[in-house]
Amino acid sequence: MDAIRRQHQREAYATLVAEVAKFENMLFRAHIVTISPRMRHQRNDILATEDGEALVFAVAAVRLEGPAHLADLAHRIELASNHLCGAVLELQHTADPAASPAIRMFEERHNALKNRAKMFVEAASTHLNGTSGRH
Repeated sequence: MDAIRRQHQREAYATLVAEVAKFENMLFRAHIVTISPRMRHQRNDILATEDGEALVFAVAAVRLEGPAHLADLAHRIELASNHLCGAVLELQHTADPAASPAIRMFEERHNALKNRAKMFVEAASTHLNGTSGRH
């Protein structure tokens, strides 16, 4: 029974890591398209993808599988992804995105998402490999 639970956790954690990477890449592409004058015509609905929905489900799976400290880290990833999405939307609604202070906000939020994903990977690896007293 414990081996089955561990396999479900491993799958949930791996899915979350993969979905965060896809979502982060999608938002970075949206950022580049938004600030590049010659690519602005391509930005329509770039955020209307299934990447965000898949990330929400991946976070939910980790929150269900646990343990609590990993569920909390997954929730923090979800919050960071929402903040990053907001930064991209703000850039898209700015008259001159390349000169906007929202560029710095995007960079900060992008780094926050990457840092939270890294923290999750480290904690999940520790949990799965049994090198922590937290189970």
